[in-house]
This record gives sequence, C-alpha cells and structure tokens, in this order.
Amino acid sequence: MDVESPAARYALSRYFSDRAAFMPWMPTDIPFPPTSEFTPPGGEFVVGEIDDAVVACGGIRRIPDSPAGLVRYEAKDVWVDSSIRGQGLGRRLMAELEVRAVGLGAREIVLDTHEVLEAAMKMYVALGYESVPPYNDNPNPTHWFAKSLG
Repeated sequence: MDVESPAARYALSRYFSDRAAFMPWMPTDIPFPPTSEFTPPGGEFVVGEIDDAVVACGGIRRIPDSPAGLVRYEAKDVWVDSSIRGQGLGRRLMAELEVRAVGLGAREIVLDTHEVLEAAMKMYVALGYESVPPYNDNPNPTHWFAKSLG
C-alpha cells in the first residue's frame, strides 16, 4: 500500500500518537516515511482493517546486507490499535511482513524496539526473533532483534 494513501496516513498518525503516549521522551516531530522507502523492491507497507476501520500497520524496508552477506529487510512502524491488542493481530501482521520480505528476496528480517514495549518484545521473541547487537545507530531503541527467513 502506498504510504501516502489516506488509510496509511491515518495508521501512521495513530502509530506516532501511541508512540508519544508510551514514550513521551521521544521526539514527536517524526516525519512520515517517504513513499520510496516502502515501494518494491525497496520495501512494502501494510495496513490492517477490520470492518473498514484501520486497526494496524507496518512496513518493511531494505537495509544493507547483514555482516554475513544476507539480504536484509527491517520491520518499521509496526502498530496495532490498543482496543484490539492481545487478539493475535500483531502476530498476523508480522507474519505478513515476513512473507512480503521473503517475496522481495530477504533472508533476514530485523527490527529495533524499546523496552517499555514489553508485550511487543515478548511477541517478537515468541515469533522466533533473537536479540542481536545494534545494527543501526538509532538512539531511541533499547533492543535489536533479527530472524532468519530461510
């Protein structure tokens, strides 16, 4: 989905709003990602809807290959509406992002997150993500994860 679409803009706005509520010390002037970042083959963006209501989003974007030379994509802007968390939508969203990453040639998917997002971190571990050293210089996360995609 185009990140400029109304559904994607709405989802990203909600993601940024929720992020500010959970982590008020984080910057709030976050720019929307450029369309090119989530356009194949550089990436993709997904919006989840239930009964025509936007309730989730997430994207993958191509980043430099892993130190082992694996084609790597990063999961970004993963959000599930608080009213439906705990119902498995986050797991389904991550599975969809992984499928799309594989479709673009990924052999590894990575993500960064903050320790205050305990439920998300537990979900990532339950989905097979393993803790790795920082793969980027983002000053905001406290944890970095990776998962082999075959």
